[in-house]
Amino acid sequence: MLASTAQDVVISAAGEGKPLDVVIVGAPQCSDGIDNDRDGYTDLADPSCAGDRAGLEIGDSAGAQLVVRPELMSGNPSASCGGLGLIDIEVAIDGPTATKLRFPCTTTAQTFTESLDPGDYTLSVAGLAANGKKLAVPALDADVTSFTLAPEGFQSVDLLADFTIASFLAPIEAGFSFSLALLSGPDELPFTTCTPEPGLVIDRARITVLDADLQVVPTAALRDGQNPPIVLDGVATVPCAELGKIRDIEPLVWDDAPMAHEELYLRIEAYAAGSDEPCYGNGDDPTPAAPNASLAIELPRIAFDGACAEMTDP
Repeated sequence: MLASTAQDVVISAAGEGKPLDVVIVGAPQCSDGIDNDRDGYTDLADPSCAGDRAGLEIGDSAGAQLVVRPELMSGNPSASCGGLGLIDIEVAIDGPTATKLRFPCTTTAQTFTESLDPGDYTLSVAGLAANGKKLAVPALDADVTSFTLAPEGFQSVDLLADFTIASFLAPIEAGFSFSLALLSGPDELPFTTCTPEPGLVIDRARITVLDADLQVVPTAALRDGQNPPIVLDGVATVPCAELGKIRDIEPLVWDDAPMAHEELYLRIEAYAAGSDEPCYGNGDDPTPAAPNASLAIELPRIAFDGACAEMTDP
């Protein structure tokens, strides 16, 4: 079968083992069953073929590949889509072929390939709530969000969409929770008791919420059941026995406006009885917080002498 003319051809030759020269010719574009110019029309249905099966499909279709890389609070490991109220992410393509791409909120890169008509295009991204309304519009790199497609051209776009607190259209009022464990060494298991080592008793902890400049947020408070919240002013301490369960920080305002917060951190220092120096703490590396986050904090040991020394064998 010669695909170029749709004719059956029989090849015969005298003599056993005689070599034959055979050239296989592909079918013309207007007969190959492929939408070669990506305009949505195939073979004789494509106007450019003009009824000629030996013709070429010549169209104006172009295309683009979009790689969307969502981030939450600039890569904050404590941030989550649910905590921020983001259900879906929508990418809007504005231009001659306008379309919207939607996918569930994630921090995993998403790749889309779209057939587009030639022309000028702009891209935008939005984070959507459960009701489909826009919650956040991240700032994008203008160098990659606008492009021009030539006929039969192709554009590859790598788009970072960082859902920072400033990108949200309204302030977020939310607290966060945490659990605490004491880690005596890199090869040790974390303990949730107040006696992490023989003879070493932790009796209290100072819990402090810090702002982006690592300064104390004096309005932060620890929920205390039916009692009034405990103000975390950088001085007050909480008995160790009260920290063996998940504790909640009262709601704070997350926003880029004055008196609100784009970043918050949680610093915890655990003290032995009679000690003014913490035995365990994350003061050098406070834990980043996020709206509605649940933080599992393992406090490393930072002091080994004085009141922080464990019992030794005589």
